[in-house]
Amino acid sequence: YADAPAWRLLRLAKERGARLAIVLSRVPVKSREVVTKHFVRMLTEYGLGEVERFVVDESRVTDGMLPDHEVTDLRLWLTELSVDDQRRAQAIRTTLSGALDSFRVRIPALARQLEAQVAFRNELRGDVEAAYSGALAEIEETTGNGALLRGEVLARWQDFAGSGDLMRTLHLRRP
Repeated sequence: YADAPAWRLLRLAKERGARLAIVLSRVPVKSREVVTKHFVRMLTEYGLGEVERFVVDESRVTDGMLPDHEVTDLRLWLTELSVDDQRRAQAIRTTLSGALDSFRVRIPALARQLEAQVAFRNELRGDVEAAYSGALAEIEETTGNGALLRGEVLARWQDFAGSGDLMRTLHLRRP
């Protein structure tokens, strides 16, 4: 329960108005009081002190189920929420309003990130086009001034043309 990422998610959910209930499970019976006090202190520090919370002791699971007495309070809370149309509608309205209200903060930040991505794409496109244009200009220059046919390429061409292979190939292709 002390992992920072989980607390960041809980705080974000609260900021967005989500209806929250937190279940601290597998709490050793011997240290329940100490763990619960620390947990409540952390909830308060993260601005979640008023959030519904349930503590489930570490216990034996039978047929995939916890003992009924361990989850009675949680079950009652969920049942009340599910059968009370007004409470359920209020939870939905609060959560939806919070999510929609968070757009005021999230959309401008998202727009800034999008603008940065577009600028980066344009920069990359410019770099690629410059590299392509430079390579094309170099190819045109080296083919135009004969620099392309130097070194081993020129030696191989001279061997091919000088040995008569070129003339034989051209004669073989004639109709």
